[in-house]
Amino acid sequence: MKADVVIAVPPRMDVRQAAMLRINPPTALLLLIDFVALKPGDWVIQNVANSAVGRLVVGLARARGVKTLNVVRRDSLFADLKGLGADACVVDGDDLAERVKAQTAGAPIRLGLDAVAGRATARLSACVAEGGVVCNYGSMSGEDPVMSRGARREGVRHRRDQGRAGARPARRARRQDPGRAERGDLMPRRTAWRASRCA
Repeated sequence: MKADVVIAVPPRMDVRQAAMLRINPPTALLLLIDFVALKPGDWVIQNVANSAVGRLVVGLARARGVKTLNVVRRDSLFADLKGLGADACVVDGDDLAERVKAQTAGAPIRLGLDAVAGRATARLSACVAEGGVVCNYGSMSGEDPVMSRGARREGVRHRRDQGRAGARPARRARRQDPGRAERGDLMPRRTAWRASRCA
């Protein structure tokens, strides 16, 4: 093995955690730069914010002046995330969009990062502004992503790429339910829906 591809880790570091050193940081960075050209002051919302990728997103976004709205399952995680630089935190639930709007003072959210899929994708999409993007990069629920009828009425387009570093979107699919014929190869590829209201 070449010395320039080896990463030295502390002797007490868990081997499973060490194995993710080359996976999670690039994933977090690509999620922030591949789908939306974010500017300082823009908002990003993510679920599973306390995961390794989520925590990296918080730090990388903070360094770029991008604000993060972090969705988790319990409020006991808020202090830890805010210590990393999170701008706002909320607990997931059916009224997520209303609570998110209160936290951002109604500022538009341009990017949503979804690692849960299922109905969580729909809840996240309800928080993202018109013209924004919801990127699904995981399925902790074990389900396919679900989009709301409202998002579909707004002209949701499905975009995906191969999920490798430096990859660009491979193609744009026709407007359709991602759970149809493509379902078999949809995951674990990252999937993005861009919502733009039809003229």
